[in-house]
Amino acid sequence: MFTDNQYVFIGSDLAGHGKSDGQRGHADSFDDFYSQITWMLQESEKRYPGLPVFLYGHSLGANLVLGYVEKGVHTVAGAIVTSPALAITRIPPIKLAVGKLMYALYPRFSMTNSLDTSGLSRDENVVAAYINDPLVHPLISARLGLDLINSSQWIRDQGLNINIPLLLLHGELDRLVKVAGSREFARQLDGRVKYVEIPGGYHELHNEPNQQEIFRIWLDWLDAIVKNAS
Repeated sequence: MFTDNQYVFIGSDLAGHGKSDGQRGHADSFDDFYSQITWMLQESEKRYPGLPVFLYGHSLGANLVLGYVEKGVHTVAGAIVTSPALAITRIPPIKLAVGKLMYALYPRFSMTNSLDTSGLSRDENVVAAYINDPLVHPLISARLGLDLINSSQWIRDQGLNINIPLLLLHGELDRLVKVAGSREFARQLDGRVKYVEIPGGYHELHNEPNQQEIFRIWLDWLDAIVKNAS
């Protein structure tokens, strides 16, 4: 759909994920991720000079995109984020206490992320593919886990620093990340973000049975931004 409409994607596996180097599920700081985003933007501008560049991030990636944009590290034409972790689901108190202790003593200490894979998508084939993917791991370090939790509050606090077009989508029935966080963030920005809540949607909107509907929302928004900028 996107390539047919003259859009191209450039991406990379985050450090500690997929085929990238590093301890699984760990980053020394969010700045490591931000450096990767800067590299991707520079690579995009080198390959496609003069064209508008947009950022896209999902879940953890959505938090990274929002934080990156709020810091004003690099100018982009706009951003699309889906299912950001702006309101963290309940974490068992003991697990949270251990995480905080190890964050101070040994931040590379890893625990299982206790991900409810059945909440990823309403498509059972997507869930099965995730479970059987050899590049998927269940780990998260104390450093990355606490940094993600802390980022949710920081992003909300810095929301008014966003000065680019922003499209935010969240599934109504997301069990992995609270949709309430996205609702409140959209209210906080008061018209400065286009918020779309997908009825019955789970966490991975791009992998839902109605993914073409989701992609059409993205595409229509992108086309409108590009047209207005031309």
